[in-house]
Amino acid sequence: MLTDKSWSLKNYTVEDSLILKNQMNISAITAGLLYQRGIKTKEEAEKFLFGTLDDIKGPWTLRGMKQAVQRIEKAVQNKEKIIIFGDYDVDGVCSIVILKECIEMLGGVADYYVPDRFEEGYGLNMQAVSILLEQQYKLLISVDCGIASVEEARFAAAGGMDIIITDHHTPGEILPQAVAVINPKLDMEEDNYHLCGAGVAYKLALALQQHIMRKQDHSKWLDLVALATVADVVPLLGDNHILVKYGLKVMENTTRTGLKALLKEVELDNRSLTSWQIGFVIAPRLNAAGRLDSARQSVELLCTNNHKKAADIASYMNKLNNERRQIEETIYEQALNNIWDLNLHENNVIVVAGDNWHQGVIGIVASRICEKFYRPAIVISWDGNTGKGSGRSIKGFNLYNALKSCKEHLEQFGGHQMAAGLAIDRHELERFTSALNQYSKFIADGDIMHKTIQADGEILFDDINNDFIAELKSLEPYGEGNPQPGFILRNIMIHSLLPVGSQKEHVRFDFRRNDLQGIAFRKAEYLNFPYKECYHDLICELDENEFRGQKKVQIKVKDMKTSFIPDNLKKFDGLDTGSYQQVKRIISEITADRPILILFPTVRCLVKYKPALSHFIRSNFLYDLHGLQDQTINSAAAADLLKGRAGVYLMTVAYFDSFIHHTQLPDSMQYILPVWPWEAPENRKNGTYITEKIFFNYSKDDILQAVHKGWTYDKNKRTLIYSNRKTTVARLTKEIPDLVMEAAIEQTNKRRYYRRKFERMGAGVFLTDGNYSFGLPFNNIDEIFMADCPFSIWETVFLADQLTAGSKLEIRIPVSREQFEQNSSFLNKRYPDEPEVIKVIDYFKHLSSKTLTGDADSILQMINEWQGRSMSKLELFSIMQILIDLNLCQIRKKGNMMEIMNYAKESPAINLFESLAFREGVAEKEAWSDLTRSLNYNTNW
Repeated sequence: MLTDKSWSLKNYTVEDSLILKNQMNISAITAGLLYQRGIKTKEEAEKFLFGTLDDIKGPWTLRGMKQAVQRIEKAVQNKEKIIIFGDYDVDGVCSIVILKECIEMLGGVADYYVPDRFEEGYGLNMQAVSILLEQQYKLLISVDCGIASVEEARFAAAGGMDIIITDHHTPGEILPQAVAVINPKLDMEEDNYHLCGAGVAYKLALALQQHIMRKQDHSKWLDLVALATVADVVPLLGDNHILVKYGLKVMENTTRTGLKALLKEVELDNRSLTSWQIGFVIAPRLNAAGRLDSARQSVELLCTNNHKKAADIASYMNKLNNERRQIEETIYEQALNNIWDLNLHENNVIVVAGDNWHQGVIGIVASRICEKFYRPAIVISWDGNTGKGSGRSIKGFNLYNALKSCKEHLEQFGGHQMAAGLAIDRHELERFTSALNQYSKFIADGDIMHKTIQADGEILFDDINNDFIAELKSLEPYGEGNPQPGFILRNIMIHSLLPVGSQKEHVRFDFRRNDLQGIAFRKAEYLNFPYKECYHDLICELDENEFRGQKKVQIKVKDMKTSFIPDNLKKFDGLDTGSYQQVKRIISEITADRPILILFPTVRCLVKYKPALSHFIRSNFLYDLHGLQDQTINSAAAADLLKGRAGVYLMTVAYFDSFIHHTQLPDSMQYILPVWPWEAPENRKNGTYITEKIFFNYSKDDILQAVHKGWTYDKNKRTLIYSNRKTTVARLTKEIPDLVMEAAIEQTNKRRYYRRKFERMGAGVFLTDGNYSFGLPFNNIDEIFMADCPFSIWETVFLADQLTAGSKLEIRIPVSREQFEQNSSFLNKRYPDEPEVIKVIDYFKHLSSKTLTGDADSILQMINEWQGRSMSKLELFSIMQILIDLNLCQIRKKGNMMEIMNYAKESPAINLFESLAFREGVAEKEAWSDLTRSLNYNTNW
């Protein structure tokens, strides 16, 4: 029911996105999504949406490219021994294959070297360089590594071997001694900046083609570039977006024997491919070889032209991936046990270590721990006193810089902001952990360590259709830096949830729309949410899912919460505080299949409070019971209550007194929640009903002490204005520029939209009609102005209760006798006093006919002429409701005409308090009198 993450909407200026919309002739949705991704000009948008391979930056813009090409050309011409040294992940493997095939195309011969993950670790190392020198290699080209290998490069140069460094990782302060260093992060050029290792190798291959062959084939190796770019989780911005977009198309029709075999092994052959399938299906199998065996298997798969060999390696990789999953799960569980036992989750950075954990999977385990606790996480595997570690980070915490600050405790480290690797001596672990967490205290504030899911926008359920999905597809491919758009759906009714998957770890949603299906992966906890009783908010991604030839829109649920939970959990103290206690009680009762009763002093109080409940309680669990409602509706609700049907029954005290006089509450009911101090009536069964007062943040006395006279308005403050009259709303709308208001808006989602708009503003004015609300409080309010006088203290309590702790309880009411007279006049018309009611009864008694026919105006005129006074139509209708309660008349309506059946002559002595409508009016007037008396006694007033 309660998510542990905050939600927020990405900010962008609507006006600016509209400029892009008009310039590009695209929809407002697409323009907004582009703007959120930093694509703000027509030129940037054209490249992102419609860019081709001709639009990517030329290879010569990368520093060191000219020197690298010249040295490789010399090596090819002189038949020198060339070795390509690459990393053991997908990026390194693809980089090796690209340059190996390119050099061989140019007429050279290139061998490759992949270090052993377990014996040598990441990157260039002295042992490998020594071996390669002994084997008389003259040129070493590093791919996806080498930028931090200063000592190794110096050693190679001293031995007579030239080095070309191609890498994309963060450079250190000192660069390696090399013929050329190609790293896009040295150039700070936007389109190239996020290239992965294979992207850099690809640009080098293009330059070699241009220089030596005098031509270039953009599409060659694009399948490998796309595979590596997605697998290495680099931002799909700039050239990367184009390379992956076209690379996926090449991969779908690849002629590469090994890749075709792997696609067939995982049943993705002859299908359109997405970046998700690359990242979560293809890449893990290629990585499995480097994790559990040797990455040479992956290189051989991508290089081979032998169909049987390709099929055998692909099958073996699939088997290795299954083994990897089992090993990963075992280590993950062991790591979790250590974290809980040692309270490591209380640290800003989690460092967890274990003996002989498989080094091939500790990076994945670190990623899962990071996701679970939303903390940077480092997982270390000990081999004796030597530890190899892998780390993953969260947004806003640069892991590379953090390790750099503790480098005196490390033997080796490298990586970038979100991921890094290290080597450490066991004796340094405690000092390293302490130094790392000490560093984090200076760098990371509480907001960084609190996970916030950002959504791109809010949509309605009815917005989801095939046209909308087609529009979203124009932004593909998705990935890091260009995430699949996430949308918030509010107040969704979920028909059913079904556990699916081999371990029942996934959840399928039934929304009762044939063209939609919903799924949440690894979210079995959703099954415990009160989805049958409550509406829920979802953050989701939208896809097309094809099954047995049928396409349906799939809603992938990323997070879910009951609709009353605020988006910003950093400003929410939980269900055990303030008025949220009653929500907790309400939901626990109706999910336990029991009724619960909420009592209100007046109908107006009930009406102001009900929207808060109707926002998250499904309508079939919500009942009104009061004297101003059609008695057939009351009778049906009362019958359900007597049966003990689960639900929230909103009842006025006037109705309750009448109800309890004639019957008793059901045995299954355990709680009555009054919204004001109230003494429970005697129960015929067990003495007293169990009651729990609804607690608000401010008491009646708090409110009265905060009230002051006067009206001032400061445009530099955050001001909340209350109004209960249409004329006041109209006047304020004209007087106050940029006014944001929910007053007079009935749709809950629209009201909440304007609250969120005001939340994002600095100074400003928000106009409300005082309806109560859960989940979207008013933050940092400076003053409350009651532009119209409320009818009871409880309206002000409801309003003040929606302020957060950072707001000031400063309430100002204009000093105007007219304000008070307006309220009194309205109440007298809406709830006529006994003499006015008796006069109308006397009129009906004097009539000779039992039937009175006419429209409302003519009947009103006849009664006024008889009485000799001017009664309003509102007053007449209010009195007629009382007469109906007392069985003095019945009314039949036909269009504008009314037929009143008059039974007044036949009635004995009349007691107006037998009318619920009359008693409701008395309660409303008592609440108003209590407010006016309290204000008169208030010293501030």
